[in-house]
Amino acid sequence: MQQEILILSIIFGLLAVVLGVFIIINQRETSKDTTKQKNKKQKSPSTKGVSTKDTVSAVQKTKTVETKKPVTPILKEIPPQETLHKEKFEHSTTSIKLPQCYYPRFSHSRSVKVLGLSESDAQEFMQDLILQIEEEIPLLKKDVDAGDFHVQEKRTHSLKGSTTNLGTGGIADLLTEYNTYLKTGDNNQVCETYFAFLQKYFSDLKAQYNK
Repeated sequence: MQQEILILSIIFGLLAVVLGVFIIINQRETSKDTTKQKNKKQKSPSTKGVSTKDTVSAVQKTKTVETKKPVTPILKEIPPQETLHKEKFEHSTTSIKLPQCYYPRFSHSRSVKVLGLSESDAQEFMQDLILQIEEEIPLLKKDVDAGDFHVQEKRTHSLKGSTTNLGTGGIADLLTEYNTYLKTGDNNQVCETYFAFLQKYFSDLKAQYNK
């Protein structure tokens, strides 16, 4: 009987030891979990006392700051004034078609065939025409320099009539083209070109009939 009591005492003692160990381990695990939860609360920002509107506005401000980037102004390079004038001049000169004034040599055959003049009479008429053109050229030069297109048109019209009545080609063709341009054209550079060729063809006419 005593042996049975001793065995039961030993068994109860062992159970007590095991139960004690289990309780100690459980307490340690519980304390670890509590410590972890405290650390998490300390790391996370406190939202206590902050309203939902304040939180939303703070988020919107953050997004606005992130999306708004500094705008760098785009500066166009302005060419110097000399370049602008040069481009304007080149554009104006390239858009104007200057006369070429290529004509065959003047012939007084019309005065002989149409007017019925003899060769000698035709030569005399040509001498008178040369004197008339020689008197008009300095006056026409002043009109060209002044840019007076109306007076130029009148002078070239008169000279054109005289030259085309006596012949064709050369100075007659030039005066016809010059006068036709002046009826509608108003570019002095073109007129200066016609006048320069007029002087050339007049010089050729004088050399042709003053042999």
